[in-house]
Amino acid sequence: MIQLYLLSVAYLVIGSGFLLSDTHGIKMSILFSLRFTFRNNRAVRLGLIIGGFLLTIGLALFPIDPGPRIIGDLLPLINIFILSIWYLTESLQKSEADELFTSVVGRYRERSRERMGYVTLVIALIHFLLPHFVLL
Repeated sequence: MIQLYLLSVAYLVIGSGFLLSDTHGIKMSILFSLRFTFRNNRAVRLGLIIGGFLLTIGLALFPIDPGPRIIGDLLPLINIFILSIWYLTESLQKSEADELFTSVVGRYRERSRERMGYVTLVIALIHFLLPHFVLL
């Protein structure tokens, strides 16, 4: 289904924007706006979490046409599921940004968040540019 394909690409791009907002938000102010909206609007958080889990199920059951029925688009499916889990943990986490920023754990989380953002962006680009690569 082409609708799930377009939704999954959009979800991956928005997810990479959230993940890269801390490191590249100074250069691109839209990333700060995304992050601010996510932190302050409960409906946006809930929509991203529920939408991510529904997209995961949809990609598993309805792959792009030449693909197998159950496997679907494997890497976008896994990445969207991980993003949904990340959104869920971020929405449940208390605001401890100042304390985590100065600690070693905060720097590690920021670096891993940036790497995951780049991986998500690459998967979105591959998924958009090569839609009939079934397992990518």
